Amino acid sequence: KEKKQSAVRPQDQDLWEALRQLRTEIAQQNGVPPFVIFHDSTLQEMCQTRPNDMQAMARISGVGAQKLEHYGQRFLTVIQQFPLSELLNNGLRDTVNQTLMLHEQGLSPDQIAKQRELKVSTIYSHLSDGIEAGLLDIKKVLDLTDNEFNEIISTIDSLGDEADSLKNVFEALDEAYDYGVIRCVRASIY
Repeated sequence: KEKKQSAVRPQDQDLWEALRQLRTEIAQQNGVPPFVIFHDSTLQEMCQTRPNDMQAMARISGVGAQKLEHYGQRFLTVIQQFPLSELLNNGLRDTVNQTLMLHEQGLSPDQIAKQRELKVSTIYSHLSDGIEAGLLDIKKVLDLTDNEFNEIISTIDSLGDEADSLKNVFEALDEAYDYGVIRCVRASIY
């Protein structure tokens, strides 16, 4: 059988493991299977919404009044130990968030590509998604001087609609900049 794809986002993995550990401890103390405490889907919703008080916890599917009273505060305490950075609190694809997590740890696009076994161009594409969403500062993503950055911007501006094609921008810049760099700069102005 093929292994089922995890429904847990990469940025929630540590919290997911901690919630499962707490659920297992409570289940063992009560002599019941873990799903009796909370189903996986309930823990996944806790990971995604990260409730910060009992009222928010009560809105999680599978957390009734009795379970809220018995276990709510213990689960809230664990959730509070795993705050989600502003960068990763987004609606981007999981693969983009994996790249953003590594970027947040200080890895370069080349290092991220090597670690994730992806092409550098793919990593730049992920970073451009983060830039376009307003989550990343272009100046912290790319190692460009102000002159280089301005050269790319003015070339994009001068091309108008033709700048929609990365190849046109690449060629207009005499192939001096990688496609990924151009993609990121373009994402910062669109």
